[in-house]
Amino acid sequence: MTNLELGKRISLYRQNKNMTQEELANRIGVTPQALSKWERSQSLPDVSLLISLCNVLEVSADCLLGTDAKKITERMDWSTEDKILRQLRNCLPPLELIFSVSLVSAFSKDYVKDIEDVRIRLARKGILMPLVWVRDEDVLQENQFMILAYRNVLHDETLCGSEEENYKKIIASLEETVRDRYVDVLSKDIVKKLVDNLAVAYPALIEDTVPDKISYGFLLDILKKFMERGNSVCYLPKVIERTESLLHENPELSSEKIAAKIAAELETANDFYQG
Repeated sequence: MTNLELGKRISLYRQNKNMTQEELANRIGVTPQALSKWERSQSLPDVSLLISLCNVLEVSADCLLGTDAKKITERMDWSTEDKILRQLRNCLPPLELIFSVSLVSAFSKDYVKDIEDVRIRLARKGILMPLVWVRDEDVLQENQFMILAYRNVLHDETLCGSEEENYKKIIASLEETVRDRYVDVLSKDIVKKLVDNLAVAYPALIEDTVPDKISYGFLLDILKKFMERGNSVCYLPKVIERTESLLHENPELSSEKIAAKIAAELETANDFYQG
């Protein structure tokens, strides 16, 4: 592959992530000028930076370097392949907020900030809300909106207020739905992000435990069963700690039994958050 091809790929994948050159440069620890030279094929990134580039751009090294031999288009056009693969990755979004065309005018220009505020409030409860896909949908009835997780309808409502009232109701419903139906939103990717964040504050809790002793999938199953019993995801540190201990005592314990044991322990504890 030529320098030109690599530069084009870096530029394309960066733009696919809606990142500026400065943002990407800061994420991987280089100057914007250096990144600009890569994209203009005036120089090549150091090999040591390829992993960071792939992680930030969320592409494989094969895709970035153009060494993937498994072509999926007749013309072997990597730009078209990238569009196809992105469509496939995005065909089942974790969280969608869709509304009828009649509600478009009600939507505030500040909706991104309002959703970020929702995200911050939920974080105080231990909830990490995934990226929300916001769009109008012409198949919906007048003033109807829905909140979906992996195309599963979590909330469906038809509004009858003013534009301002309708907008506030939509944003409030998003927060309530994610909070009350988080078990339907939670995924292995979200669990990994929660665990990675915990590792910053509690390295001893996570190191050599997740995913070495407790896989993300198994932890996801435990959390879902734990939350189905009315418990909060904010107990994740406790869940990880007790799961490791319980598995040490009995490696054959199922996720359901582990969740039940931890929930029972919390119910008998003098816990402020249990009221």
